[in-house]
Amino acid sequence: MTDLSTTQIDAAHSDLSLNDSIQRHVLQLIKDDELLPDSRLPSESVLSHKFGVSRSALREALRTLEGAGYLESRTGSGWYVKQLNFDALTRAITYALPLDFNTLSELAEVRALLEVNLLEAAIPTLTPQDLDDLEDAVDEMELLATTSGHSFAGPDQYFHRKLFSRLDNQVVLNLLDIFWRLQMTCCGTVAFTGEPIEEARKHRRLLNAVRAGDVALSRRRMQESLEEKRLRFQVVGGRKGSASRTG
Repeated sequence: MTDLSTTQIDAAHSDLSLNDSIQRHVLQLIKDDELLPDSRLPSESVLSHKFGVSRSALREALRTLEGAGYLESRTGSGWYVKQLNFDALTRAITYALPLDFNTLSELAEVRALLEVNLLEAAIPTLTPQDLDDLEDAVDEMELLATTSGHSFAGPDQYFHRKLFSRLDNQVVLNLLDIFWRLQMTCCGTVAFTGEPIEEARKHRRLLNAVRAGDVALSRRRMQESLEEKRLRFQVVGGRKGSASRTG
């Protein structure tokens, strides 16, 4: 069992708030003791004594971890480790990050690193049906772009998720969902990621490279598309910042 002295947690307080320190120690305890989802934590009295903190400070930290999706409180029973919930993680990130276009630009950079580097592993896993599904998504993008001039968040998200759906890596898919949810939370649409018709054409060119099995070209097409989005978020963020300063 993890054994943390009062001196250890007091030392941590010099760099972190008390709440942050307790959270980190609780998470370390879960890791060290290999507590699986649905495992019960030691009682609050045991934890407060172990960490050398008050029950109220401990409870506040536990509530914070509950809000982030790590723990679950069961009335009359105590605290339990919870299966990581990506919806809760998205909410936690949403509260922690300043959701503006500059942040979206940075997220787009992270997303590009993820997607571009996974294409080599993903392309060989795609079935003929997957490629047809990607084709349908691009057809829908082109239809929406030419008939209404609007952006196409739905088929766009589906396209990128489908590309990596055969990797048998749920974390990758969840991370892609988080990027999209944060983007939608910030600006509601993808209207600021470029001209819809040109965006649809970029997806068509990417799909053609994927169909050909050309990994290098696919990576280049993906990088071009996501880099253009990142720069547009950056430009829009700069304009909004300038407007707020002069307004």
